[in-house]
Amino acid sequence: MLSIQIPTITSRKHVFEPLLQELKRQATPFGDKVEILHMTDNKEMPTMQKRRLLYEMTSKPYSVQWDDDDWIHPLGISLIMKELEHNPDSVSYRMIQEFDGSPTENIPGKLLVCDFRKKYKESMLNKYGYDFVEPTCPKCVIKTDIAVWAANQVPDETRYGEDGMFGKILFEHKKLKVERYIDKHIYWYLNLSGEPFGKHKYGLSDIGRPNTFI
Repeated sequence: MLSIQIPTITSRKHVFEPLLQELKRQATPFGDKVEILHMTDNKEMPTMQKRRLLYEMTSKPYSVQWDDDDWIHPLGISLIMKELEHNPDSVSYRMIQEFDGSPTENIPGKLLVCDFRKKYKESMLNKYGYDFVEPTCPKCVIKTDIAVWAANQVPDETRYGEDGMFGKILFEHKKLKVERYIDKHIYWYLNLSGEPFGKHKYGLSDIGRPNTFI
């Protein structure tokens, strides 16, 4: 039913392994209905290429991707599996973010709330009562065939902003018809690796930075 996929790198082993164990704990009651895939390298492979390959590796009808230094609601997988009983194209929810997303203004303990929905065409700040909103992206559950299609529309060499590009493509092509929404903070964007946010972690400049915050 569900493939949970984690693109990771060897230097994040200390944060990846606890996340993997938590996902396994939550997945255990569902047996072979839930699989967990991960792909590891030393940053040789661009992020988008890794995401695409993970989508293409699974035979499960639904996929979601979790970043290796983030976390999940304690009942996240159970809540997602309940919504998949309705056979939607996607399952969306909210994300909490424990830092403000700016490498020069990182405020410890500051909590932001992001809403993921298929109705949003792009990243927008301070909209609809949320700190920011985002279109459906790899952090959401998506039918695998749709996710594979969208991933192939984003250049493999993309190392930053690929989530936002992916979401815009889904919106522009109206690929998602039926959405289920979980009214909870399922995705916890914690940046447990402590690495600089955004392009800085790849040694890239902010010049031409895409309008995305994920």
